[in-house]
Amino acid sequence: KTSAAGTAPGATGGGSAGEKGTSSAKSAKPPGGMKDVYSAFSDMGPDEHGVRIEKVVGSDGSTRYIVYINGTGADGDPVDWDKIKENPLDYGFYDKSGNFNWKDNIAAALGMTSGSERYVLERMEKAGISSTDPVMFAGYSQGGIIAQRLTQQARYNVTDVALFGTPNVPGTE
Repeated sequence: KTSAAGTAPGATGGGSAGEKGTSSAKSAKPPGGMKDVYSAFSDMGPDEHGVRIEKVVGSDGSTRYIVYINGTGADGDPVDWDKIKENPLDYGFYDKSGNFNWKDNIAAALGMTSGSERYVLERMEKAGISSTDPVMFAGYSQGGIIAQRLTQQARYNVTDVALFGTPNVPGTE
């Protein structure tokens, strides 16, 4: 289902993102609404490599996670639209490094597991998210495709999914 973030009263603040390939969940306040969820994508730093994981602890001690998954170019490799216009078939298939690239867009759209999807799963595992922890996915563009795919796989206790600028993945309605 697609909805706004579930909120937990009395959340704690602070934390840091960690370096690429490692991830500790940042302690955070729950978002106040969809505007706050969307803002997280523009606030995401290059050290987060396209994935931000926030741990929200309520006053009752319950823990929830919000996994923000950004779009193409989010791994510190900006999209060069002029280069795409010059040669759209070559750009992004051979000269991109990291995750959240154009070949991962195609893989995800075709229902294949992409390197970006594996990277998100790795980050979630390293953050200590278990299959029973409540998780909200927030995805922008390619990140939304990944969020839908991960929800469809039912590996995690997904409570909410927020998508921005994302095509619908068949079977996830």
